[in-house]
Amino acid sequence: MKKKLFLIACIGALAAIFLLPFVQSSMGKTDFIREVLAKNDGFAAEGSGTTGGAAAVEDNIFRVTNRQEFIAALGNRKNTEPRILMIYGTIDFDTDADGKHLTKEDYMAEGYDFQQYLDAHAPHSTVPQSRKEEQEKKRKQSQKNQEKNIMVHVPANTSIIGIEHAKLKGVDLVLDADNVIIRNIMFESPY
Repeated sequence: MKKKLFLIACIGALAAIFLLPFVQSSMGKTDFIREVLAKNDGFAAEGSGTTGGAAAVEDNIFRVTNRQEFIAALGNRKNTEPRILMIYGTIDFDTDADGKHLTKEDYMAEGYDFQQYLDAHAPHSTVPQSRKEEQEKKRKQSQKNQEKNIMVHVPANTSIIGIEHAKLKGVDLVLDADNVIIRNIMFESPY
């Protein structure tokens, strides 16, 4: 009888050990997305600390899987209501409204030719100044075309938290607001 009870206790203990990570991960997600940086906990917690979107109400917690959802979840950059964006998977910002991947050719201004630009600006180039200026103007327009798609302003009181294999690809996050937390996310340049 004692051996049987001992065996049952051992099996129960092993089961608890194996199930503990699953229970902790499901219980801990809410705590993880609301974690803050206490006062004097590194340069990002200067002053009274950094809370990001920790105080977000349930309606301001967003599950984000693509560019459109990301931008919608951030909302207007002047809206400083606390918000939490939970990022799942890779979000590619070089996409159009339908999710189609965009290439550098999609951003190029009409008449812009990268090779002509390089030739015009090479040392000892004999290309006329007017052609250099024309290519530079078109290069700047191409850059602005891409900027419209990939530059995203993050409003104050926001937490952007990676949940599952989170990666933001090709985004230019503009952090010109206070009280922003970004955690557990890989960033990748577009090219």
